[in-house]
Amino acid sequence: MSQNPLLDFSGLPRFADIRPEHISPAIEQLLSEARHTVAQLTAHVDSPSWENFVDPLTDATERLSRAWGVVGHLNAVVNTPELRDAYNANIAPIST
Repeated sequence: MSQNPLLDFSGLPRFADIRPEHISPAIEQLLSEARHTVAQLTAHVDSPSWENFVDPLTDATERLSRAWGVVGHLNAVVNTPELRDAYNANIAPIST
């Protein structure tokens, strides 16, 4: 798989380029990045501020939220068996 369109945040979602096989790798990567950010933030919070805590946390989770929103939209409007399977496979990981 070349570049994953779910990981391209440079503009509007590239709905036509997104395939079911893009979903799990993108969500796994974004979850990993968000968890890493949370671990770093909670390990080094001497004097939390908006700039050193909330901004980085928001950035990390915004990318995940945006990608998952695209997946959810596609699941609602396209809803092929392959897309549904990929969506369902990621509900538990993204919810915990």
